[in-house]
Amino acid sequence: MDKPIEEASAQKGKPPEEPPKPPPDPGPKDVTIIVNTREKTVPKGKISFERIVELAFGEVPTGDGITITVTYHRGHSDHPQGSLVAGATVEVVKGMVFDVSRTDRS
Repeated sequence: MDKPIEEASAQKGKPPEEPPKPPPDPGPKDVTIIVNTREKTVPKGKISFERIVELAFGEVPTGDGITITVTYHRGHSDHPQGSLVAGATVEVVKGMVFDVSRTDRS
């Protein structure tokens, strides 16, 4: 069956409908990680050795003979486990576990 002339001409002049646009990116999201058995919430993305140490001890311990070791597991699929050294960063994911220890050499 043919459409009435008025309806057909109204549809011809109408621009095609565009698909809805996705909402804007809300920005960084927080993830929960575990540092020395305690849950910590941090922004998604990279985290530094120094920030992990701050989360573990409140501040970065300094002094002669102090050695800090940071290891992690349950990490991103590219690096699911490993260790960090001063100045290094790693991509955090939800549930990632960090173990931070301090050794004083006397």
